Amino acid sequence: MDASELLKKHGLRVTPFRRSVLALFERRSVALDGRAIEHQLQPADRVTIYRTLRSFEDNGIIHRIPDPSGAVKFAMCLGSCDEHAHHDSHAHFHCDSCDSTLCLSNASVTPPPVQLPTGFSINTFEVTVRGTCAQCQQTADPIPSEA
Repeated sequence: MDASELLKKHGLRVTPFRRSVLALFERRSVALDGRAIEHQLQPADRVTIYRTLRSFEDNGIIHRIPDPSGAVKFAMCLGSCDEHAHHDSHAHFHCDSCDSTLCLSNASVTPPPVQLPTGFSINTFEVTVRGTCAQCQQTADPIPSEA
């Protein structure tokens, strides 16, 4: 589905800027933060970027991924999300070397049984696996052996 169709499907007005943001997500296989989007779409107004991201998130086009560094990244939803709920129950992988985060869409997750206090309910459950991505492992210098 192209950007215009996706925006229409989610009841959003089709604008050149929104199409540019969606094209950026489609070109990248990793999650993006606001700074990366701002850098790629220069000159872009930071307020417009964050309003667009919020609109996309609120309408089920992208989902939020908390980053171990405290930053928030975003990735495209898989298609079953809408303005009422995100249905992307999958794990994410964060590379400690290059700081990239990506969706593990084939790794669905369900919350473990958690005894919550009376009156509490779970809204989201997030799983982030941390390690080193394949690209960083290939580019890492081998550790010299001691002779």
